[in-house]
Amino acid sequence: GKYIMPQWYHNRLDDSELRWKSTCLSFYQADAPWGPWSLFHSQEFYPEGWYNPCIPLKYVSDDGLKMWVFVCGDWTTARSNEAMYGLFMLPLELEVRD
Repeated sequence: GKYIMPQWYHNRLDDSELRWKSTCLSFYQADAPWGPWSLFHSQEFYPEGWYNPCIPLKYVSDDGLKMWVFVCGDWTTARSNEAMYGLFMLPLELEVRD
């Protein structure tokens, strides 16, 4: 009975060495699609330069607790143009708390 909204940002923009090599993914929940939204989880990923997370409905379990988060990017480890802007799938399992 909740809506989930994934967001992202590069959390080390002030550090020239880590600028694009660290991403923070944040997840918000709401009872309705228009909000109000509240943060329920935030996590830093290093050295991944991911961006634009989304949760395709096709990859959400029937009970809504297991899903895959799709993220783009990670050009920080690319060795060629073909490897840039790849699609990455991250497993996410929710735990319901009262």
